Amino acid sequence: MAALNEVAKEFSDEIRDGIAWVIIWKTGRSWNGYAAWLDPDTETFEPDDLEKAHEVLEEDPNAVMLNGYYCGHFGEDMNALEIAAGIRWHYENGYNLLSDSTAIPDKPETEPAEPEETMELTLTIGPDQAKAIAQEVVKTVQPAIDYAAKKAREFIDWAVQAAGEFAKIAAESLSKFMDAMLHSVNTHPKWWHLYKHAKKYRVRKKYRKRLMQQLIESLRAAPDPLEVIT
Repeated sequence: MAALNEVAKEFSDEIRDGIAWVIIWKTGRSWNGYAAWLDPDTETFEPDDLEKAHEVLEEDPNAVMLNGYYCGHFGEDMNALEIAAGIRWHYENGYNLLSDSTAIPDKPETEPAEPEETMELTLTIGPDQAKAIAQEVVKTVQPAIDYAAKKAREFIDWAVQAAGEFAKIAAESLSKFMDAMLHSVNTHPKWWHLYKHAKKYRVRKKYRKRLMQQLIESLRAAPDPLEVIT
């Protein structure tokens, strides 16, 4: 059984940073936590986090969704015990319920499908006719099938030999290039630090996505080279 103090200690960094949202819920007398980063464009859960949120609500309808920046009773200089007290205050008073969060998108309404008019065509073919047709089809396309299969096998053999080395070189080069691009437009040193040095893969992945979004916005805002020349 996880104590509240243990959960508060595990997610203390996320709550202090005020970037992630931490879902807190109970199963029996045990406390649980889960950190999620919202989509920066829609401010809603991404698919994997949305699925987790629905699972949590099935276990505990009173689950809360907390953020150290937006929610009261939290601060950047708080220790784990103080954070645990803040979590308990929100949970026991029913503040910032996960079920009320706008991060869970509304399900789109679906219109009833209209029946389509269909036209039926009945064609009767006897067993002898079907057999004759099948034989003629096989006779016509078999050479092409054999040739295609031969070339496919040759290509697969070549690809297997070359793919390993090519993939390794391409992956390393692309990774270095993308990091250089991300770093060149980055205006949030903390984001870069968390992307490169966070202990949890999930945290590194989330901040890489934020840096990528920043790069895309920077490229969109750049002037058109042709317009500059003219």
